[in-house]
Parts: sequence; C-alpha cells; structure tokens
Amino acid sequence: MVFPVEDNIKLLAARKTVEETFEKEKWSMIANDIIRNGGGAYSVTILPKQHKKLMETAADAAGLDIAAAGDGE
Repeated sequence: MVFPVEDNIKLLAARKTVEETFEKEKWSMIANDIIRNGGGAYSVTILPKQHKKLMETAADAAGLDIAAAGDGE
C-alpha cells in the first residue's frame, strides 16, 4: 500500500486531535462510570490525582517505579 505524503500529515493531525479530545473527556467518562457502578460523584479534577496516588501506592507496595515504567496517567 502506498501512503501519500499529504495523508501522513493528516494522520498525525487526526491522531493529535483525537488524543487531545480523549484526554479532555477521559476523566468525565470515568466519573460517570463510577456513578453508574454505584460509587460517589467526584470532580474530574480530583480523579487524576487520586488515580496517580493509587498507582504510586500500588507501585510502592510492589517495589516498582511507575515513572520508570512510563505509566504517566
């Protein structure tokens, strides 16, 4: 398959747009899922912080370094 150069540019732009949109909507989707599963209602600003804290705690318990593993969020 031949992939035209101009479509490479469009591919990169589309991926960036999709990832930026997903990143903005991700924590809202997670908050809604928590509620749907019987959990509490949480601010989308607190959820990434809580997630990071959970991952750090889990990594500490397992003796892992999440930053070295490239988890991020």
